[in-house]
Amino acid sequence: HYTTCSTSGSTAAKTASLTGFSLLTGARVEVLFLNANTASNPTLNISSTGAKSIYYRNGAIPANYIQAGTVLELVYSGSYWRVVGDLAQYQADVLKTENSTLKAEHDALAVRISPTLLYSSTLYASALNTWIYASVPSLKDWKEVRMWLEVGDADCRYNTLTREHMQICVNGYANANYNGLVRVSCDFTNARIG
Repeated sequence: HYTTCSTSGSTAAKTASLTGFSLLTGARVEVLFLNANTASNPTLNISSTGAKSIYYRNGAIPANYIQAGTVLELVYSGSYWRVVGDLAQYQADVLKTENSTLKAEHDALAVRISPTLLYSSTLYASALNTWIYASVPSLKDWKEVRMWLEVGDADCRYNTLTREHMQICVNGYANANYNGLVRVSCDFTNARIG
């Protein structure tokens, strides 16, 4: 009971021919699918015995589960075709694709994790409310910026700016006579940090 289905992948109504085939409960058939199925809720009609849904586990086989060149063993339940066994190769392929995507995203992120000196100098009282901006073209794609801020004797540490918390302030005694303050803001839309 071996046959070939050459129906287009985008067509849900799959057909095949098998000499002497009878559609009875428990009937088994092995079908070579020449095309990957991209249609939802595919059916299989062998030798014009009626289109029956193809089930995998407890529901209609999802689109893209049947790949080009796949041979599926099917058993007729009396209502629909059921895939015999597990589609482990499909699941392995999906996992491989997902892992490749995650690696690409990780690699793209790794490029952005690099220290950048935006500004380093002394600002005096005349610089009050003056903003020193540095342009970071890729900032519009970033989710957050982690920044080290240091003012005199202040609690020096990394601070994180996000799209929800775009401004931070750090203050401390710059020297015995002056209390210093640094305010940093991220303008993600216009790709600026200042």
